Amino acid sequence: MDTTTFLEYAAKAYREQLRQDVWPFERFLAACIALGILLEAGWLLLTIAFPVYIGDPLTAFLGFCAVLFFVVYFFLTPYLAYKNKGELIDREMHLFITRMGVLAASDASRKEMFELLAKMREYGNLAKEIDKIFTLVSKWNVGLEKACRTVATQTPSELFANFLLRLAHAVETGETAEEFFESEQTVIMDQYEIRYNSAIRSVELMKEVFITMNVLLIMILILVAVLPFITLQDMGSDVIVSGFLIVVFDVIMLYLLDSIVPGERIWHSMKMKTLVQKRIDRKLQYAIVMCFIVTGIMIAIWPNINMLLDQGMRSALGLNSNQDLPHATYYVIPLLVLSVGVTPLLWPGLYVMDQEDTIIRRDAQYPAFIRSLGGSVGSASKSFTLPLKKLRMHDFGPLKKNIDDLYRRLSVRIKTERAWEYFAAETQSELISKFNEMYVEGSKTGDTKKISKIISDNFTRLNGLRELKYESGSTFLWMLYGITISMSFLMFFGIYIVEQFMLLFKDLNLPSEAAGNTGLYFFSFTPSMANIPVLWTVCWVVLAVHCALSSLLVKYITGGHKVSAGVHFVGMLWASTITAMVVMYAAQFLVV
Repeated sequence: MDTTTFLEYAAKAYREQLRQDVWPFERFLAACIALGILLEAGWLLLTIAFPVYIGDPLTAFLGFCAVLFFVVYFFLTPYLAYKNKGELIDREMHLFITRMGVLAASDASRKEMFELLAKMREYGNLAKEIDKIFTLVSKWNVGLEKACRTVATQTPSELFANFLLRLAHAVETGETAEEFFESEQTVIMDQYEIRYNSAIRSVELMKEVFITMNVLLIMILILVAVLPFITLQDMGSDVIVSGFLIVVFDVIMLYLLDSIVPGERIWHSMKMKTLVQKRIDRKLQYAIVMCFIVTGIMIAIWPNINMLLDQGMRSALGLNSNQDLPHATYYVIPLLVLSVGVTPLLWPGLYVMDQEDTIIRRDAQYPAFIRSLGGSVGSASKSFTLPLKKLRMHDFGPLKKNIDDLYRRLSVRIKTERAWEYFAAETQSELISKFNEMYVEGSKTGDTKKISKIISDNFTRLNGLRELKYESGSTFLWMLYGITISMSFLMFFGIYIVEQFMLLFKDLNLPSEAAGNTGLYFFSFTPSMANIPVLWTVCWVVLAVHCALSSLLVKYITGGHKVSAGVHFVGMLWASTITAMVVMYAAQFLVV
């Protein structure tokens, strides 16, 4: 998008979002100014109330940047909201064009197609745009071609706008709906594939940025922890700010990836709740209760853990009871307690991951099934029962049981739509649920062979694109584990180094006059300047939050169930805990 195009798009965004009947521009501008004043006033009050923590130049500068960021973000909200609508429309275009192709094969008129699609709320913003066309045609008696061009100038989606312009031209030239939407299957799916691949490349770039920035921020945290030995200033507030920056960066990455990654989910969002979903809910409830119980037990035996760790380290290092053992060894215990406490989340998480693997294998078999069924139904007078009876003899992998259940329901005269709805729900698949509905709807009046081909071809292309996303998520997962282990190593080794410096120089303090006269500025350091409790608290809290956000990053990329993120949360916590324990154990030999 060049500068001119961007400015035109931005102008249209503010014009559409700040209409007089929604939010007048004058009120929006006044709100931006008021927000800036309130945030600045709040920051000044915090500076006056807590000068020790907020008064230093670095914290003040970061606070000013934060206020400026929120004001600018608020000012850009109309543009971002408008752009987000366009992205949401683009994400639904592949389903929209497939459904239009199915309706065209069912001999529905163009007006009837838009009327049906306008009632389908699952398309979200796309349904609203279609409803505008239907309203112009049915209530204002505007020609379809003129209605399409009018909406094309207002829609936030360039992909949808181009489609509407092509549709308007097809209406004017008298091209039939079936011919137009048959050709559009290839056009829209090609454009969708290009955008999908572009999004995956953006994700790959974000991975590199994520790794680089995390390492940089960790090094800043360690540097801030060592600075008191040089600047002779308390590091407490600087360490907190550094840890906060790491968390903020992870949150920003989570937001960016959520907006970049193609939005398909693995699991369907149907209202019907299946046995698998009930099991997930039950397992999750039990796991949460177990987490609280295990955490309570770990906190209760905390003193015993300290004692066992003390005895084990003294035995390993050959120290007697009179010799001091560096406290850094015990800073791992909160992380250990947390890791043990959340371990029960593995139970529902692993179950969900196993189900997701089954769903993906069902998706791989569905195109072959629907293509075979479409050809058989076409020669069997629209009846599903006999073709399904023959298809039961074939092996469709994990989809076979769902086909058997569908056949049984239809053979006992359960309503056709209801039987297919159960079939879609029990597959747990988002793709199958949406494409299945299209097939059933189109097969009532249309050519089932043509319909099944459209659905099968588009479904297969989407499966291929999803494989790219799964592969990207898999590589990112192992990168996140590597980053987590590196963070744990750097943080706890940094804590150990800071503590050793503190122990080394606490007996070498000189009066400030003597230090100034002799030039021994370094020896005027006092142990209170190296705020070890604040440092290790920030480190393990940042690690815990980083593990939680990293597990969500994987979920957003792959489109998996939120419960499956618990497996990686537990795994990353244990990886960081074990790394910290190894570092603390190995580091003891450096001073013995």
